[in-house]
Amino acid sequence: MRRRREGLELAVGVGLLLGPLMFALTLPRPGEVAATCDAEPAAEPTPEVIVVEVCEREPAPEPTPAPEPAPEPEPVLDGALPFVFVNANGLVFSTEAAPEWGTGRFHEPPGDATFRVGKRAKLSQLPATLLAQRGRSFDLYGPNGKVCSARVGELRVISQYDGWSLDEVMGEDIWERYEDPEDIPKRMWRDALWAREGHWLVAEIESDHSCEGALWARDAALPAPMILRPTQRETSEGTARIATFERSDELAQTRAEYTAWYDALPPEAREYEQTWQTMANQAPASVTSWVDGANHVRLVELDFGSDTESCGDGFAARITSLDLVDGDSFIDTGRYTDVTAIFDADLDGKLEYLYVEAWDSGMMLTSESEALDLSLMIDRDFVCPC
Repeated sequence: MRRRREGLELAVGVGLLLGPLMFALTLPRPGEVAATCDAEPAAEPTPEVIVVEVCEREPAPEPTPAPEPAPEPEPVLDGALPFVFVNANGLVFSTEAAPEWGTGRFHEPPGDATFRVGKRAKLSQLPATLLAQRGRSFDLYGPNGKVCSARVGELRVISQYDGWSLDEVMGEDIWERYEDPEDIPKRMWRDALWAREGHWLVAEIESDHSCEGALWARDAALPAPMILRPTQRETSEGTARIATFERSDELAQTRAEYTAWYDALPPEAREYEQTWQTMANQAPASVTSWVDGANHVRLVELDFGSDTESCGDGFAARITSLDLVDGDSFIDTGRYTDVTAIFDADLDGKLEYLYVEAWDSGMMLTSESEALDLSLMIDRDFVCPC
C-alpha cells in the first residue's frame, strides 16, 4: 500500500516537471502563423516615403514706382489784389503814398505828365499789404480782355503835375524870375513838386510780351475775372432798345424843346445851328451791346444826338443811357456812357465800370460794390474853355 502511494507521487511529480515542456513544444515557431479560415491577410508593406526638399525662392521684388511729380504750390492769395490801375507810370498800387515812403536821390520816372519826380521805395516804410506785392505776378487787361502777364518790378514813389505852367506847384511869383517853365532849374521844381500832396506808389511792369493798351491789372493767382466785350454788331436787344427809345417821352420832350429853341434863334444865328431833323439824321440813335463770354448781351449803351452847348450857346440835345438787359426790359444803371471797359473784377456778381479821360489822363472806376469805387487823377493846369 505504501509502495503504491510512493509510485503515484512520483508520477505526479514527473508530470508537473514535464508538462510545461510538452506545452512549449506544441507552440508554433516564431514567424509562423497558424492557418485558419478566419485569418486576416498579411498587411502590405508600408511604402517608403521619399522626402523631397523644396527650396522656396524669394519673390521677385516689385518694380519701384516712378516718383510722382511734386504738387504745384498753391497760389498765395493773402494780399492778392483784384484791381490795380495801369497807366504810363506802371502798376499804381496807391494814390495815397507818403513822401517818407521814398528814399535816395530824385529821378524822372516813366509817365505822361509834363513834370515828374520819383524816388525808390523805402521798403521798411511801406504798409504790409503793399510790401506784399513784391515778387507777385499780375494779368493786365485792356478794353477787350487780357493783353499780357507781368511781374512786379521796382517799387517807386512818385509825384507829378501836368500842364505847361507850374503855377500850382511853385506859385505865380516864380515868373518874376523866369519867363518860361523850361528856364526853371530842375532842382527847384523837383523839390517843390515833392513837397506837394498826392504821391503815388507805383511798380515797374516787367513782362516778356508787350502790355500796350493795358488799363487795369489783377493778381495772377486769382481766378480770371468776368469780362464784357463791346460790339457794334446788330443784336436783337440793341434793336429793341432803339425801338423803345423812339417811342419814349424823353425823346419827344427833347424834340419839342429843341425845335422851340431853334425857332427862337435870330435868322443870322440859324446859319450856325442845325434843325432838329438835320441833327437827328447826322447823329441817329445807335447802340453798343456789351456781351459776356457766352455771347449773351448783358448791357446796352444808347447814344443819340449831339451836344453843341458851350459857354451859354448851343443846345444839349445828346441823349445817352447805359441799361441792364432784364428779359424784354431795360433797367437804367444811372451810370455814365462812353465807358471804356466793363467787368467783374472780384467775381462777387457786381459789375465794375472803367472810364478813361483822354484829355487829362484821368481814370475812374465805379462799381456796384463800394469797395471798388476808385479814381486816378493827375493834377494839371485848368484852362476855361470859355
